[in-house]
Amino acid sequence: MKNRYFLAAALILLSLVSLSFGAVSVDDSVEERSPILYYNGVWDEEEFYFYADYIVPRNFSVLYFDLKNNISTESIAIEGMHPDADYNQVLNAPGHVDITYSTSPALQKFEYNWTTFVIENEGTDWEYEYIYSAAFPVLGFFGEPYVALSNKTVYSDYYYETQPYKANKIAPLVMNDDERYTLKVGDDIDLGRGYTLYVDQVDVGGNKTNLILKHDDVELGSGIVNASESGNWIFETNILNEQGVQVLRVHVKDTFQSVSGAAVEINGLWLVDYLNAIEVKSDVDYGKWNATTINSESLTYVAEDIVLSSNAVIPLGKDLFIRVQDGFEIPPADVDETYDSQNRYYLFKEHTAPGTYNIKSEVSFFGTVYTYSNFGAFYYDLDQNLATEILYTYPNPDKFEKESQSFMYLTTYIHTNYEYLPNTGLDDDENLLNSWDSGYDVMGYFGEKYVPLNVIDSKGFYIADSTKLDKFAPLVTDDDSKHTLTTKEWIELGRGYSLQVDQIDVKGNQVNLELYKDGVLVNSSIVTTNAGDGSGDWIYKDTIQNVKDVQLLRVHVKDVFQGNKDAVVEIDGIWLTDFKNVTDLKADDRVGLLKYDGLHSMDEFRYYFDTYANSAFKKLDAESVLIFYLANNLTLSDDMDLHIAEQIYLKIYEGGGNILHRSAVQPFALNPGGYRYQFYVVKEVGNLSSGGGDDGNGGGDGGGSGGSGGGDGSDCTDPETDGGESNAVPTMLGALALGLFLLVAILVAAYLYRRYRARKIQPPGASPE
Repeated sequence: MKNRYFLAAALILLSLVSLSFGAVSVDDSVEERSPILYYNGVWDEEEFYFYADYIVPRNFSVLYFDLKNNISTESIAIEGMHPDADYNQVLNAPGHVDITYSTSPALQKFEYNWTTFVIENEGTDWEYEYIYSAAFPVLGFFGEPYVALSNKTVYSDYYYETQPYKANKIAPLVMNDDERYTLKVGDDIDLGRGYTLYVDQVDVGGNKTNLILKHDDVELGSGIVNASESGNWIFETNILNEQGVQVLRVHVKDTFQSVSGAAVEINGLWLVDYLNAIEVKSDVDYGKWNATTINSESLTYVAEDIVLSSNAVIPLGKDLFIRVQDGFEIPPADVDETYDSQNRYYLFKEHTAPGTYNIKSEVSFFGTVYTYSNFGAFYYDLDQNLATEILYTYPNPDKFEKESQSFMYLTTYIHTNYEYLPNTGLDDDENLLNSWDSGYDVMGYFGEKYVPLNVIDSKGFYIADSTKLDKFAPLVTDDDSKHTLTTKEWIELGRGYSLQVDQIDVKGNQVNLELYKDGVLVNSSIVTTNAGDGSGDWIYKDTIQNVKDVQLLRVHVKDVFQGNKDAVVEIDGIWLTDFKNVTDLKADDRVGLLKYDGLHSMDEFRYYFDTYANSAFKKLDAESVLIFYLANNLTLSDDMDLHIAEQIYLKIYEGGGNILHRSAVQPFALNPGGYRYQFYVVKEVGNLSSGGGDDGNGGGDGGGSGGSGGGDGSDCTDPETDGGESNAVPTMLGALALGLFLLVAILVAAYLYRRYRARKIQPPGASPE
């Protein structure tokens, strides 16, 4: 028994330590972007005509799109002109755009098929019987699904001359579900947003049940449902001066006597958050979104006179932003021709709240080539217009074929600059003076940014044509932010790595830096700043996967100085790969459902990379490309959700879906048959532990001394000559202390429990053991 307690305590301690120091990568924010847009146009008689851009939910997943039912209601138009007071179109100044957002309801069938039997034109020669499916008017409102309120039952197949619902009175959609739930008396279903459905009573003999709707444990309404009749509970209430608005639908399939008591089976649920219903008003704006048309049929907002400028991030409101490339230029007025400057920008939403987010691709109906432009999860550098990934998908006709171009993923490398870029220039022989200016190779790999093993020389300069494309590691950080730290403070770099300041020698213009991984010292170096006749660089290289002189870390120290109390070091450049997690691909390796086909010549696949006029792929100078095909045939079917490889998933639906018509005045808009599908990458946002405070500074009071440093900071360091003992960073001490405390507490509790049990089973008059 005693061994069991020790084993349980040890397991708990180990789990705590592993949780504290796992190498799982969690982002501090995730960006969900639109297609890449281009500010291009033409000058004509001193006026610049900008070619408009249009964004729809199919290609911008921030906007609401119901893939299962093929429903969308929103659109965004970006234009270079605007109407004046007389509704005449007036050109904007160059670089100025107007952005129009609009949305209108679309009818959607309930997931549970509520139907109604109707006799049309009764008593006439045109009398006929018809079964209508009930529906509800859904409306995307800045990306979130809402329901336009109605005090009438709306039918899917019925054409309304007067719209029986109102786009300007809406409530969030909470649930639309046909899953089966089996509950006993006292059980409840968590519907979301604080709502629960509670089973109060079940009468098996009468086939009835009493259901209660609650919000935060407060009863809102109840209904007795007879499963032998309609089985429906439709809860109506008054909202925003609308009488008898349907806010909840429940379908009870049956009641029955189970082994543990009376039970009820529910197979239809629909709910709106009517407690948070809103009336959209024409005098209420959202950030730069000015309300222009607000009525019962549609909502329109315009962000007027938005100025695009180099490296700008422009907030529009409702969590939408515009990001403009660094180097954006206003078209020159003396160019009397089409101005194709490749000025790039995109709309995006940034997710910062902890949670899991799906970054989705464009929706495909007939086959699509996915690139950085229509799949926002793929690697893309807006400023330098760099991309490396292509996903080629063309089903034939109801399956993706194995080992063929029906389904093919390609990626390669491209050369890029470090974020810290001194631009020192060239020497007399036209060689770069500073190794930071030589850049490095990067590649996208299933939506993540990786670094193929980059080989450098003794001074840290990139060696061309030495990159190992099929050996690569995740890029942890490439950062030119300014960090100011004192002795024993550190910077959390991500993926379990941290950079700690061990000692600072202000007089010698030196600092001893230490790199840790999961609390263990990996390497250290003494760095001498420029003021001390050093380079200010720590460049750490090693032999990885039998490849020599692979760059792992580089740090630039700008200065060391004496602060008010302590010596301070200023770091303004950090670059690091996760060299502890290197992927080494071999031909025929399986990656999820895919099989690696080996390295191929870029010439074989140049067509795929050069397809688009504005393609970032035209910058590729790689000689090789990684190719992945399906290992087996993939037959398509309705409602498939597949893990393809790494973080990429595929969602597929069959048929036209449940879209019925966009509004009361528009004709039906049925989608053609076949399959529609969408890829997505799962991204996680969490609170990263940090050793420091604001401005990226580290923190902490101590914990461990580093090993001996190597070099003066002007050359590369190598673990064969520069290493040290294994030591823990300060963040580890707290976790270990907590683990030891819990271990002791568990052992004490176990001992006391054994003593209690021993006393309890003593016969009368016996002495305690």
